[in-house]
Amino acid sequence: MESSRIIERTGPGFGDLWFWVGDVIRLLFSNWWVWTQQSTLLIMSQGLPFIISMAIFHPRLLLSFFDGNSITSIMFSLMRNNDNAFNIVQLLLSYFCTITFFLLLPGLFCTALKQIRRRRIKLSDLFTGIRSIWKFIVISLAAYSGILACGVGVFYTGALYCLAIPFMLDRNSTIDEALRGSYTETTKNLPFYAVFFIVILFIIQAIIVVAFLIISSLHLSMAWILVVALLWPMLPIATVVAYERTFNIQAITGADKSRKSHRRR
Repeated sequence: MESSRIIERTGPGFGDLWFWVGDVIRLLFSNWWVWTQQSTLLIMSQGLPFIISMAIFHPRLLLSFFDGNSITSIMFSLMRNNDNAFNIVQLLLSYFCTITFFLLLPGLFCTALKQIRRRRIKLSDLFTGIRSIWKFIVISLAAYSGILACGVGVFYTGALYCLAIPFMLDRNSTIDEALRGSYTETTKNLPFYAVFFIVILFIIQAIIVVAFLIISSLHLSMAWILVVALLWPMLPIATVVAYERTFNIQAITGADKSRKSHRRR
């Protein structure tokens, strides 16, 4: 009689790396218009209050931007003015913008989860993660706590808990369940997850450098908004791709159905 064996699932291998990266790029550009809309709304939530306060307190300085003055020179002019009322308003607005940013950011992960399940995504999906805001903040702090170790440790903690946010949003789990679920899976091949996100960050950086060279040569400073709007969702998408591929829940949109998994079971 053949003895029974217990076969445990292992983590992904480095042979999966470019498949995962390809999934991220495919998901981003297959619905680039919706992603750009969501990111632009996020950018406006951060910049619009500042523009409004500028229009109230320093309208001439604001108009000088359209005359060719750089944002840096405008900021130096504001610092020299030492307008106490304006500074107080900016302080209050900074709190408002921070709160708004964290309220909307989980929506990018929710949108990525919908897209990866082959559901139609739309601009309003950006608001679907608000109900999980406190869980999102705590998990984010845990994931980026490694930055306290001279910044280098963030690659360790970030990779360790990279699956926790989509785990929590997808399963409506507790913070502890999400962190433990991510820890259990990522420790099977932690270097892979770290390299995966480093590659994604490198791609983002490379695109920014190329865009800088093109935009600078064409003197299209406003085009930076579109570049940032398009690249902003890449990390949330990469996080969701890692989650889906790790737990093998659903085939990814546009992925080859005949692709064989590199994970052993």
